[in-house]
Amino acid sequence: MEVVYPRCAGLDVHKAMVVACVRQMQGAKITREIRTFEMILANAAHIKNVPGRKTDVNDATWIADLLAHGLIRASFVPDRDIQYLRSWHLHTSFSLS
Repeated sequence: MEVVYPRCAGLDVHKAMVVACVRQMQGAKITREIRTFEMILANAAHIKNVPGRKTDVNDATWIADLLAHGLIRASFVPDRDIQYLRSWHLHTSFSLS
């Protein structure tokens, strides 16, 4: 099979972590590097408020640098029961008005 991308990465995103596999071809040799990362959900508005250069090309690098320096805080994600109650409350509030 023809190799279309000599360097590529596969990401397996889970609820609390990301598993990344970077695959590179060097001649006929294939190398793979697999790493597991802890994942946090960050608020995009908070990231935009941090001063610095940000472009579409550099977003992932910029976010990684901010996270490495502790400049991104995780967003609050309530557990499933609280999410359900919030959704129910929102629905009944609009239904009654």
